[in-house]
Amino acid sequence: MQVINNIQALRGVIGTNDGDVCYVTDYIGNNDGGGGHFVWRIAGFTTATDNGGTIIVPGGANPTNGRWVRNIEGTAINVRWFGILGRESDADYSDQLKKLIIAFTTSEKVTGVQIMFPRGYYRFRNITIPSGFTLIGEQTARNNWIANMPVLIRPTYTASPGLNDCIFNFTNGTQNASLENLYIDGDYENPAGSGLYAAVIFSGKFCSLINNNIVNCAKHAVFGSPWASRIENNNLHGLKAATGYGNDSSTDRGFLGSLHLQSFVDGWIINNEIGATSTYLDFKDPNRKGVAVFIKGMEASVVSGNVFENGDLAAFFMDGGFNYLSGNRYELSMSTGLELYNMFQCNFHGERFTNNSLKTVGRYDDLVVNQNCANNTFISPTFTKTYNPGLASLNIDGKVRYNITNYGNNSGVWKNVFISPYFTNIGTLDPNPSYPKNPGRKYALTPYCVNPSEVDPYIID
Repeated sequence: MQVINNIQALRGVIGTNDGDVCYVTDYIGNNDGGGGHFVWRIAGFTTATDNGGTIIVPGGANPTNGRWVRNIEGTAINVRWFGILGRESDADYSDQLKKLIIAFTTSEKVTGVQIMFPRGYYRFRNITIPSGFTLIGEQTARNNWIANMPVLIRPTYTASPGLNDCIFNFTNGTQNASLENLYIDGDYENPAGSGLYAAVIFSGKFCSLINNNIVNCAKHAVFGSPWASRIENNNLHGLKAATGYGNDSSTDRGFLGSLHLQSFVDGWIINNEIGATSTYLDFKDPNRKGVAVFIKGMEASVVSGNVFENGDLAAFFMDGGFNYLSGNRYELSMSTGLELYNMFQCNFHGERFTNNSLKTVGRYDDLVVNQNCANNTFISPTFTKTYNPGLASLNIDGKVRYNITNYGNNSGVWKNVFISPYFTNIGTLDPNPSYPKNPGRKYALTPYCVNPSEVDPYIID
């Protein structure tokens, strides 16, 4: 068996017999992990194209009797086999990753592959994820802002960013694809990330985002229109850009979300932390930034165990129904904790609202049930105000506003119902001892109904 130093040297060697084996120590050199065993294959490979990783054609000779074919053990494809070495912070590996994907994209009924990222620093831009593909880091991503994990992915710089530039793109035709265990940094502070529309465009069907950190994004961490898909155990943070985005009369009512989905049907959003950075806590009216925005139809989906925090608005749901939400936290928002607009027949169980409508010009309070919302049921929601001295530097007045502002119907079959809501004030946000905690109804821990014919939302104690 021959021992060859690197892939380029392998291109200078022609095999003799079908089944000849050689061992390549590195892709380039210095123990880079891109080497491996190659076998000289003739049958079926006489015209195969060099893909830079698993099929190598001797340079210049282009022999008609065979190709060097990597001996793949197991089911995962290591990106280092294609020269994606993750060694330099400014290296663009987009072309190599596209070649890898093409090499394993087939028209057969059984498609897809698991692409594994070992320890390294990678930059990509506009990588389309085909059906069946899973991109996975070698270690589970922790829910952390700091990239203290072995795999760090950032966007590649381009002088002319497109309107929909991203790092990874799940198209409408993508099915059964996934990103897992990856730390994806939007790099908003640098030109490479400032023009990024979203770190991940997430559309398609039956796809998943699991155990990822997708943070430091100028606009969206995740944007798309997925069907029957899962977003689970991720840390999603964006909204770094301070530019305006729409207004109250626009389709999405001016909301820009770290997680921004324009439709989400029969899906699951479970145990994620979704928000803006704490440095973005600045009320922008009318260009309010919602950390999670769901518009144009969210139906028959489960949203459970998530934290929505640190924006102008924590979560905004528009034009949908038949959803189940439970155990979510809406907190530390300058404006609303949760706003519903044209939502119907949704069940909310054990939702928790803490310290929303914090800004002096804040409005809408913890929960807004807006116009045309009907037959929504809230079971045991908790509304809490707590003392937090760390908020004093943000010009927060600390006044306790209404917990529920209801524009919806409170009579007949289609009324919105609140069953056993719990209101509590653990302490004023204002450290000034002379400030009255509850000076009248305006700052009381009570619900409020805008409909002049009714005093309060329909509540069952």
